[in-house]
Amino acid sequence: MHGFGTIQADAIGQFENEIRAELQMDGITRAEAPGTRFGTWSALTVGQVTEFRENANSAS
Repeated sequence: MHGFGTIQADAIGQFENEIRAELQMDGITRAEAPGTRFGTWSALTVGQVTEFRENANSAS
């Protein structure tokens, strides 16, 4: 059987999780602003990718 202290701790933990989730969603919303890039940067330049594709197409 749960004691009163355990119920309080559970309630506080649930409250903290709800606050954390709300802050996380706020951060995600701000991060999704127009123009924001996600993921890793490309290791190749646009010119390198174009050159690679041209060479791959000519080889087949």
